[in-house]
Amino acid sequence: MRAITQQELSACLSRLKKSINGICSQLPKNIVFFNAASFYFHIRDMTCCGRLSIEELLSRIEPYIPIRLTQEMFDMFLDNILAAKNGEDLNAELMVKAKGDFVYAVHDADSPEEWAAIVNTCESIREMKESRAYSTLV
Repeated sequence: MRAITQQELSACLSRLKKSINGICSQLPKNIVFFNAASFYFHIRDMTCCGRLSIEELLSRIEPYIPIRLTQEMFDMFLDNILAAKNGEDLNAELMVKAKGDFVYAVHDADSPEEWAAIVNTCESIREMKESRAYSTLV
């Protein structure tokens, strides 16, 4: 996967926010999602600004999506490290949960400050991965 520029990341995040807001404004008010992953599964195949699906856009920015540090996510992360060390297949559930949490955070960001925090976090991850010390992570 190739690295993307700050402008590309910013454009992708803006498209994602605009699309999620548009999708959510069209949802009937009586729909309740059990968790962030169920929200993600509901919207992932919907188009994002008429071009890509939400999932395709998330795949472009996947290396820059922050992971919430909860005990469940930490356990999944450790399981994936052990699986990789043993040559086993990685558990895709970790990334699905991370994407679900991220999509819900984008949806839930109501103020400019909350949105700026999300953009800044993604940009910080992008910069870290672009730096020489972490260039092998991209």
